[in-house]
This record gives sequence, C-alpha cells and structure tokens, in this order.
Amino acid sequence: VGKTMFARLVHQQSDRRTGRLVELNCASLPGSLVEAELFGYESGAFTGARQKGKAGLIEEASGGTLFLDEISEASLDVQAKLLKALEDRRIMRVGATRERSVDFRLVAATNVDLEARVESGQFRPDLYYRLNVVPIIIPPLRQRQKDLPSLIDHLWAKIDKRYGGGKVLESSLIESLLRYHWPGNVRELENVLERLYVTETGPRIGSDRAIRGLLSGMAAPPLPEASAPAPEGRAEPLPKVLARVERQLLQDAQKRHSSTYEMAASLGISQPSVVRKLRKHGL
Repeated sequence: VGKTMFARLVHQQSDRRTGRLVELNCASLPGSLVEAELFGYESGAFTGARQKGKAGLIEEASGGTLFLDEISEASLDVQAKLLKALEDRRIMRVGATRERSVDFRLVAATNVDLEARVESGQFRPDLYYRLNVVPIIIPPLRQRQKDLPSLIDHLWAKIDKRYGGGKVLESSLIESLLRYHWPGNVRELENVLERLYVTETGPRIGSDRAIRGLLSGMAAPPLPEASAPAPEGRAEPLPKVLARVERQLLQDAQKRHSSTYEMAASLGISQPSVVRKLRKHGL
C-alpha cells in the first residue's frame, strides 16, 4: 500500500527530519532476533553475539524516527518492552544491567486488524492504545487512482537515479500503467517499473513490444478504460502530495486533542510548529 514510503514522508516533514529514520519489518526476522535487533545487546549476551556488543535500532533512531512495519508480528515479550521504551524513554540492552535513555518517535504499520489481534490475545491492548494516537488508513492503490501519476513519476525518478540511464517513460506506456489495478500495491508498481527500466533498451520506453510485455507479466486484468485518469497534466508534484498528507495528519490530531500542546505531543513536533502548520493549512 506504500506504508514505508508514507513513513518516510512523515519523517521528512517532521521536526525530527535531521535525525535518522530507522526501519525494521518485524516479520523479516525470527521472534528471538527481533528483541536483540531493536534493543541491542551486550558482549556475551548470547551465542554468536559480537564481542563489543551492539546498539539496537531504538538507540540508532534516538533523535529521529523508528518505523516498525508489520508490528503485529512482534512477540508479546517484545511488545511489552517496546511499550516500556515508549512510556519511560529508557531501554535495556539484552544482557545489560543498566538502562539507557532514548528519544525517538515511533511510526508503526500493519496489514492486519490490530483490534482483532487484541481481542484474540495476540497483541497487547496497552500497546495498541499507546500506538493508536493518530491512526491513518492508507487505501490500496486501486482506490488512489489520482495518486498514480505522481507515484509513477517519483518511483521512476528513484529508479533512474539508481541506474543512471536517463530513460523516459512514454505517455502510451504510462496510460497502460494507469489502467491496471495493482493488487500488489506500491511494491508491485515499483517492481514493474524497475523491470521495464532494466529490460528495455533505448532512452524512451513505450514501444508496442514493451506494452505487450508489461501487460503479459501482470497477473490481474487492467481496469476499465474509463477509470484511468488522463496521463497528461494530472500528475501532482511531490510537495503537493506531502502537503495533503500533512493536512490529513493535522486534521486527525485536531479531532483527538483539545489543545495544540496535546497535538504537538502526539505528532512529535513542537507546539509553535503545530500553530504555524495549522495557519498554513487554514485549519
């Protein structure tokens, strides 16, 4: 759905943007390793531990943002320690005897219904309510057709920078991309764009062969012609997309808090910044 991209935008637009953005997918590691990765460990904490120990991701994110994707996959033990870190702003490395101070903002994401996990005993209710300060539902890509042109531009620019080929997408191929319903969301879109970049030769990509190859490699049928936004003149510049995201965050915070000080605490920015941004957006 673009959760990682959204988390990066939130970090880049926050007062913590000068700090690090540290990312971890909780489903990418065995449960026993997630704790050591997040909280770090001391020398000799377990077999295979580094001789000098290792700082965890929470320490690395101090002064910045920690993004935990698929937080629903974290064990109950890790959830308890994460809650303590959020409330006390202190952590203890695995195998340590003293705590360390930390200062980080947590952005968490999941593809599952966390309320259902709470009811089934798989997710701690206290952590759920601690995290559920400014919940943001990101619709699947098929429901965000107006965002597709900007997203394609952004991803293509990132891929072009990575490979340095200076290639350009023709409008005919962009039109085909806009008609597809993207069941794999942003990850699928980025993979398709990268495949086009790598496999197609020439500075401009949009031949009949490229379009046929693109469509044949897609598992689902394209959307009806009428549902596709026009490829010309519809792409929003990235600053406009970011401004829309910022406005939504502020509106969500306004609904949940009665003062700009509470809003500032929930958003992880200063109270003067909240006031300035509210004025900017006319809220």
